[in-house]
Amino acid sequence: AANTLDVQKTLIDSLTFTAGTVNLDKIYIIYNGNDNATIINPYAAAGVNITATAGTVAVTATSGIDNLEYNILGSSANGSLTIATDKDVNLVLNNLTLTNPSGAAFAVTGGKTTNILLKAGTANTLSDGTASTKNGTITTDGPIVISNAGALTVTGVKKHGINTASTITILNGTTAIAAAASDGLHSEGFTMSGGTVTVTSLADGIDAGNGAIAISGGTINVTSTAADVKAIKTGTNTINITGGTISVTVSGAQSKGISAKGDITFSGGNITANVSGIAVFTAAESGFDGSYATAIKADGAINVNGGTFNITLTASANGSKGFSSGTGINIT
Repeated sequence: AANTLDVQKTLIDSLTFTAGTVNLDKIYIIYNGNDNATIINPYAAAGVNITATAGTVAVTATSGIDNLEYNILGSSANGSLTIATDKDVNLVLNNLTLTNPSGAAFAVTGGKTTNILLKAGTANTLSDGTASTKNGTITTDGPIVISNAGALTVTGVKKHGINTASTITILNGTTAIAAAASDGLHSEGFTMSGGTVTVTSLADGIDAGNGAIAISGGTINVTSTAADVKAIKTGTNTINITGGTISVTVSGAQSKGISAKGDITFSGGNITANVSGIAVFTAAESGFDGSYATAIKADGAINVNGGTFNITLTASANGSKGFSSGTGINIT
């Protein structure tokens, strides 16, 4: 029994047997429905402890080993992966389908970088549930970096789709937030240079907190339907767009397409905004103060040094604005 490896037959593509010694340097976590997940852990004696109770997998890594690679595959409708780590981790997703009805599908602590590598040609799906006590289907307290040429679909049933107390960086791959009860991506800073991000959310699409946003490539599609939300936003910081294709659709009252309290600077990129939300008026001493649905809104300056813009303000969006700046719009 000690030499038995329990793996779902549907996960086996081919088998090769060798008489020589196989030196494993990667960790494998294979979800098996309601059965215990299969764990292959060559670092068990080096400070990486992994337990699996049905689909609940917990990792405590105190090995001091840089860039450990966790290959994650299989499926479970009642599973999760929790990692406490002292080093950056590489999570290689290989046709993974994982739902945690009572918490995050992935939860990583330790303040280190979580690299999510989407294996080329694979489709991966993560979801939480209504009983979740976490702030996101993927939640970490360190930076998140998504790369490689696979696809990841995330559903945030309880709150955010992807949530971190640090930054989110998109290098490549196809990432979709199919639905989120709150923000699609919630972070403290957002950077994108490639890949595709598609967000459908009930609150903000990409909320970078008070961190800066820098977009130099890739494709972003955000659809937000609730009132007073932003498709792409930062709080007190700036937005710098030098490339990429960005399409935002906001239909809620007084909602914004791209929003910052600091400056917004465009030096390239193709920007499409569709705005259809109504204005909201609140009583003030001298009458009423209006808040209008706006495609691009900055409390600071809006600097347009390049880029192509296609902005549509529908008839229902009374008083809506294409560009709105608190200090000035500069076009060079």
